[in-house]
Amino acid sequence: MATAQMIASLSVTERHILDLWAAVLATGAGSVISHRSAGYLHGMADYGTASQGVVLSRASGRTSPDRYDGLIVQRAALPTRDVTVVGGLPVTTVERTAVDVAREGSLRAGVVAVDSALRLGATLADLERVLDGQRGWPGVRTARQSWLLGDVASESPLESLAHVFQFETGIDRPLTQVNVYDDDGLIGRVDDFWPAFATVGESDGMIKYEDSSALRFEKLRQERLERAGLQVVRVTNHDVTRDVVRTEARYRAAFDRGLRALNSHPRPRFTW
Repeated sequence: MATAQMIASLSVTERHILDLWAAVLATGAGSVISHRSAGYLHGMADYGTASQGVVLSRASGRTSPDRYDGLIVQRAALPTRDVTVVGGLPVTTVERTAVDVAREGSLRAGVVAVDSALRLGATLADLERVLDGQRGWPGVRTARQSWLLGDVASESPLESLAHVFQFETGIDRPLTQVNVYDDDGLIGRVDDFWPAFATVGESDGMIKYEDSSALRFEKLRQERLERAGLQVVRVTNHDVTRDVVRTEARYRAAFDRGLRALNSHPRPRFTW
């Protein structure tokens, strides 16, 4: 009874860590926490990979995973360089984790994982090394496309999703995290920037504007961008994942307006 009460008093995070320990101990030496479970330990962002239990990997010639209640044991090669320790638990490295998640999920999930890994200190070269070691593995083509779209400057999952949307709709790849200026100096740093179309893209998470002063500041900043002759397209998660046709039309219309503005002003009123 005391043990049950102690477990009931644990936080969600503590319970999940306990589940990870239990899975490793139950499956024995050679088991390594991997995929979305490894991402959880590393503090990686994810998309569409809500936990369905614990995921482990074991080195084996078999290709199909073992599935138990609340536990999936993947079978795959585990080079020593792809394994590390977090909180005493054996876990795949950040770069291996990102590639594994990208192989088994959608392109959106893959790019979110890759960008998150880059923010945590992995490099594109690190990720490419893992990809090269997984030639021919299921899902590796999606993982490689995720790598190609990866951007170390992407600061949030929403920005990653916006870049996937842009790729899938044929919109030119933007410059990211760019400082934009007018004649009075720095206007601010923008998420996405297409100087050839005089257009700025901003990815808006709701938490960004919970403070009314932050909302007012952002409105004033947008007015200044527009006075400098720039078009501003703001997108939310819904815009780039569920309302893609209308969102693409908004980008295209902004590009058309921006081109007309550039043609009517030989000297742009902005720099970057």
